[in-house]
Amino acid sequence: MFGCFAIQLSLYFFEASLSTAAIVMAVILPAQQLARACLHFHYHCSVFVVPALNRLYEVALFFCTGLSPHQFTLHHVLGHHVLYFNPRRDPLGWQRADGAKMTFLEFLAKGTVNLYRFPFQLGPRYPRIFRRFKRWLAFVLGLLGVLVALDPARALIIWVIPMVVLLVDIIRLNWWHHVGLEASDHARASRNDLRRAYNIITFNSGYHTVHHIHPGKHWSLLAAEHQAIAHTIPDELNQGSTNAPDVLHFGR
Repeated sequence: MFGCFAIQLSLYFFEASLSTAAIVMAVILPAQQLARACLHFHYHCSVFVVPALNRLYEVALFFCTGLSPHQFTLHHVLGHHVLYFNPRRDPLGWQRADGAKMTFLEFLAKGTVNLYRFPFQLGPRYPRIFRRFKRWLAFVLGLLGVLVALDPARALIIWVIPMVVLLVDIIRLNWWHHVGLEASDHARASRNDLRRAYNIITFNSGYHTVHHIHPGKHWSLLAAEHQAIAHTIPDELNQGSTNAPDVLHFGR
């Protein structure tokens, strides 16, 4: 995580060629996808004991994902995890107001807006977190604004475009996990990706059902926890590389 951030800083301040910067960013983009998993699990179970180190880590995550410190706490931990049984209220819900399923593009638009709108809607219920969120949002947006002002083209290549890609990927993965699953129990409300390689490189992100049951559980424990409850999950929701459904439905 810090390695990708260090490369981005080096490209911004020390690499003269924009084309070289663009090539390097394209090469490291797959590694940056791991920032999604790092961000997700960090806000459930902090990486560091020292708060200052957590904030530094979150600033680095912002420059990969576009999500500021405490934003995911309000949107995801206190929003999605509390409301995901109700897809019409969930900030990442897949249902329209009439209960019909959204198209993926609708979901992408709604999800993108809610990543930034929902923390302000929910925040007043958690004033301490909300104050911190607003302070840190102003800080990281200020830093990004300075970088854009100093070199707009370079900032677009190194910071802004990767942020957009990561945000789309975060929303896409939430769609896959939950679309079409209207349930009142955890076992039927999420899809799981059981591919070993996928879970190795994403810190067990595929074990989504057990993550919703124990959201504060460290990612390293999720595989074993999943095995304990796997028998309660319908087979079609425990998926590997050969039976993952086509759930994107672009434009339908």
